[in-house]
Amino acid sequence: METVKRGYVPKDTTEFGSKAVPKLNAAAQELAFLLDRGYDTKSASIFVGNHHLLSERQRLALARITSPRAALEERERKRLREAPEALVLDGFNTIITLEVALFYLDQQVSNSGRLRALLLDKAAVRSVQIRVELHPSDAIIKIINRDLER
Repeated sequence: METVKRGYVPKDTTEFGSKAVPKLNAAAQELAFLLDRGYDTKSASIFVGNHHLLSERQRLALARITSPRAALEERERKRLREAPEALVLDGFNTIITLEVALFYLDQQVSNSGRLRALLLDKAAVRSVQIRVELHPSDAIIKIINRDLER
């Protein structure tokens, strides 16, 4: 069975391979340095990307994985260390997470049948029992809407 690489582009092997890692690490450190000094992510990533001759895809990845130290510290500060008395969750994000956790796949998305087979194969190798169902997307929406109306 063929391995499915979602979002994969053939040049990724070169642009994110072992030879590119030192250049990407240096660029990430420089971008973080600029972000820590208040520079805008877009303009700083363009500047650093030009300096290191990064592709557009490398620049986008760099901008997505690099944060200023203050943002990292803020995320760490918000991290739960013990069970809270109450927890407020975004309902739609929770539904999306559960949909993924329950392996419901949108039947109308291309390659969903192949992804189903891959998940079943991987689970069988690890002796994990799972059920992967393909559902039309509007069936999931109807279930969600019916539950919300109660």
